[in-house]
Amino acid sequence: MEIETAFNSRVLTGAVVNTNYIEPRQFLNDARDIVLHHVCINLRRHACLKVNTIFNEEFVADDKKSVKSIATKNHELYHGASDLEEWYNEYVMNDILTFLEEFQERDSGWALSRILTLIVNVNKLNPMHAGCCVNLSRRISLKRATINIESFDNACFA
Repeated sequence: MEIETAFNSRVLTGAVVNTNYIEPRQFLNDARDIVLHHVCINLRRHACLKVNTIFNEEFVADDKKSVKSIATKNHELYHGASDLEEWYNEYVMNDILTFLEEFQERDSGWALSRILTLIVNVNKLNPMHAGCCVNLSRRISLKRATINIESFDNACFA
């Protein structure tokens, strides 16, 4: 399911909604193909992306319920250079499953009761930021130890 977003750099926000899974590993395994399909389509379209995921689940402790979210860090992916399977296994599955294990083993009393969604945020990535001139302080510019070239176009590396 795709979710509309208001962020300019956001290419896609999608959610894999759980219907009947109770085991996180099985849910994440089965969500892999859906996630990789959408990431791959957008990677072909934009060449480089920044992707993170949010795993939402419900925990119970005694008579209390709480929805918790596990957010993975943004990871840069490049068309033709990134192994998407490796990215998903290492930075999505392993990170989420490790966090879940550690959270439940901390004697917190909370136990996973149900898996809600896996949200995938796909953002544009511009790995080369160029074309800016930084005004230096008077003290630094008087040292004449730096070169600050003012450019009026975006052809800095041409």
